[in-house]
Amino acid sequence: TYTATYDEVTNKYKVTFVDEDGTVLKAATEYEYGTPAADIVKPADPTKEATAQYTYTFAGWDPQIADVTEDATYTATYDEVTNKYKVTFVDEDGTTILKEATEYDYGTPADEIEQPEYPTKEGADGTVYIFDGWDPEIAEVTEDATYTATYVEFTASLTGTDVSVEYDGTGHTTTFELVYPEGFEEAEITYSYDGHEYEDVPEFVNAGKYEVTASAIVFVYNDFDESNIELEATATIEITARAITITSGSASRAYDGTPLVEHSATITAGSLAPGDTVEYSYTGTITDPGTTPNYFTADFGRVTVSDNSVEEASAPVQSDDNRPQKQVDGFDINKNYDVTYVYGTLEITGGPTPPPTPPTPPTYTVDPTPTPVAPAPAVTPAVLGATRDIEEIIPEEPAVLGESRTRQTGDESQIPGRLLLIMICAGAIATIMITTRKKEEQQ
Repeated sequence: TYTATYDEVTNKYKVTFVDEDGTVLKAATEYEYGTPAADIVKPADPTKEATAQYTYTFAGWDPQIADVTEDATYTATYDEVTNKYKVTFVDEDGTTILKEATEYDYGTPADEIEQPEYPTKEGADGTVYIFDGWDPEIAEVTEDATYTATYVEFTASLTGTDVSVEYDGTGHTTTFELVYPEGFEEAEITYSYDGHEYEDVPEFVNAGKYEVTASAIVFVYNDFDESNIELEATATIEITARAITITSGSASRAYDGTPLVEHSATITAGSLAPGDTVEYSYTGTITDPGTTPNYFTADFGRVTVSDNSVEEASAPVQSDDNRPQKQVDGFDINKNYDVTYVYGTLEITGGPTPPPTPPTPPTYTVDPTPTPVAPAPAVTPAVLGATRDIEEIIPEEPAVLGESRTRQTGDESQIPGRLLLIMICAGAIATIMITTRKKEEQQ
């Protein structure tokens, strides 16, 4: 009997390592049956490229490596970690950080991203800026993102028109124009002058310069925010004095010793404003022969009625209840007129003959040096039998009662001149004596 015998050969099996997508990481290698798992040579830990959503790390092999019992293929497995991304908010300049960078998981919905408070932007007069969202629009987190603030500009304006007119006795005002963004309600305008507020632009009658201020607040908004545009403007109403020329009358007559006056005047250029009156005060007068201007002044008034408005009449009629007022509401009506006065002439002709002009006395120059007195002439002694000259005696005129008498000296025409010379000499001597005494006292 023959019994079969066998040679025993240990079977070998192939062990292969592949990536999760089947890519061979280590080619098939034969191992004898029963080769312990620890003896199986593994490839280096594979890697997997990260995606926007995940980062991967090698986790091991599937199935778990075991002792060799058959052909085996081991596939790499990976752990995945959701990526995080930074979200930052900045102002429109790109540098001002409105909210520091915050990390969010990939896929975080847009409405879960925390936004900063809506920023603001200062505007110039008549302009405001309102936050108008982020650029780009906030979206689900898929990467690092920076969101920049955007603004919408709203502009409004309020302007006034300056007015310059000549006083005419009627009220004058001005206008203001409000321009505001389309689609919004028109704002209410209020007016003020001299500390008082008005619903409408006030009117002014009298000459002067009046500055009216207008104010308005325009309300604007959008889907994100709202704001007010505060506006203010001024306008000047200048009422200049009314130019008028008034000429006084002229008069002439012969001299009679009484004053000459002429109380008449006429408006020769320009005119009175309706409702105004004028009265004249005359100061021009002359009595003696010659000429003088017929001076006068004008005093203006206004006829008012019970409602304190100006009466529209070119020739107002005065009555007890409607008298011209020199001042209305404390304003002097005279300031409403720029008056040019033209004065007539008052002339007196003829008159008494004026007295003759007295002669001008002679002028003498006095030498302060004393003149030596000439020696008296020697008296000739009488000689017996000598001839003597006969002294001529001029008979006096007969005396008249009450008439002053003057001693006759023959030639009287030199008496005033001699008296004047004596007085001048005496004054000169007195001056010399006083001057000499002062010098002595000073020494």
